[in-house]
Amino acid sequence: MYINRFDILSAQSSIYVSFCAPYIILKFSHLFSQLVFHVDPLLNKQLQEIQFTPSVSVHTFDPFSAEIEYTEEHPYPQVFTKQENGIYTLLVPPAPEIRVDISITTEEETYTASVHSSAFQSGYRYNYNIKSSNDGCGISTAEDFIAFTYLINGEAYADRCLEEFGTSVNGKMTYYLLNDIHFTPEECARLQSIGHYNQSGFENSGFIDCLDGQNHTLYELKLEPKSNMDSYALFSFVDTAGIIKDLNIENVSYSNAGYTCKYEAILTGRNNGTITGCHIKGNNSFTGESVKQAGGIAGINKGCVINCSAENIDFQLPKAQASGISFSNFGQLLNCYMASCDFTNTLSSGGICYTMEPRSEMKNCYTYKTIGYPSKKKYGSLVYKSNNCTIESGLYCDVDVRGIYDTYQTTPKQIYTYDENTMTAENDIPVIDILNNWISDNAQLYPEKIFYQWIKGDIPPIILELR
Repeated sequence: MYINRFDILSAQSSIYVSFCAPYIILKFSHLFSQLVFHVDPLLNKQLQEIQFTPSVSVHTFDPFSAEIEYTEEHPYPQVFTKQENGIYTLLVPPAPEIRVDISITTEEETYTASVHSSAFQSGYRYNYNIKSSNDGCGISTAEDFIAFTYLINGEAYADRCLEEFGTSVNGKMTYYLLNDIHFTPEECARLQSIGHYNQSGFENSGFIDCLDGQNHTLYELKLEPKSNMDSYALFSFVDTAGIIKDLNIENVSYSNAGYTCKYEAILTGRNNGTITGCHIKGNNSFTGESVKQAGGIAGINKGCVINCSAENIDFQLPKAQASGISFSNFGQLLNCYMASCDFTNTLSSGGICYTMEPRSEMKNCYTYKTIGYPSKKKYGSLVYKSNNCTIESGLYCDVDVRGIYDTYQTTPKQIYTYDENTMTAENDIPVIDILNNWISDNAQLYPEKIFYQWIKGDIPPIILELR
């Protein structure tokens, strides 16, 4: 979030009251300064509360001389609930070296910022814009995204700098996608995979910032590893502090020309951070004779994948095991779905996850209409193999295969089959109600996470939306 003072609209004003002769003129001057904050409509839509805290307050006021004495000992916060017009107004004393701290609480998180002034002048109005990102600050073109992949990996790219693409939000650098971007094959060849992981623990350089896709889409990506790597994807390694949010990828083709990679995926090869609101859409292909372990959203997940989906991925991997969301899960898979993926040409596969490792979680996920299964049906519509983990609230419509192919020391709970035509489960409850009711009953167990709501779609018939 940033704040930008753009204008002073009014100077000191006076009010005159006249009487019949002899007459008296009463003159009033504004002793305080007025601050008017205009919150961007997109940010204001999510706003729940905004708080302004001036660094000084009035200690004493002499009504005869109009002299004001200030104090910094007892700052007085002013709290406003959401105003539909997005305008928030307050008065501040014209004290020297005054600062106004701002805290905005939204449905998703809390933003902070400050306004500094050597002294606001009495009787003046100051106008400010509050936006969720800098005007024009972000990734707008394919060339911008290419530059970003170099710079975030610590390499120079022409005369570009990372500050062009983002801003600091609550101490965390956040980079913004400003438009949908279409890539040519030549542009894809110049992309770098973001982050690097070395199993020895040396020279690891994972993504530790935030990429906010703002629901924009990257189209026609062609991903291909250029060397042997531990993990490869658009983001090869997202470290613990890293966040990828609200990013769509459509019509991507992944191919491996023979290099050895342990974990391969479309979005992130190795995720230790948070992936939220990210979706693979359109018509997508995943090929490679040397691929062994493949996922859509993640290759291996040790963090949290939440509110994500993978649709229409054709896994042409005759020597590999594959899954729609995450191949291997050591962390959390929450509120996700897979739709219309084709696993026919794989050794074995799982719709949401291939292998659930000890103490991992998969909750409130569903799969819709898998196109094809591996030979001999070595396929779990939700999970292929589970080991001493938690699997809860899972729904699938592929009635001729198991929801979980192999379980070990795992007792899944609330696993349902449903009719893909009526979208109702075996207990005649609509699938969408089961998913949203789980959120209502369990979201409080994850106070630091935001669960997107399930809404009706076209194909697939149930999708996710931030509300």
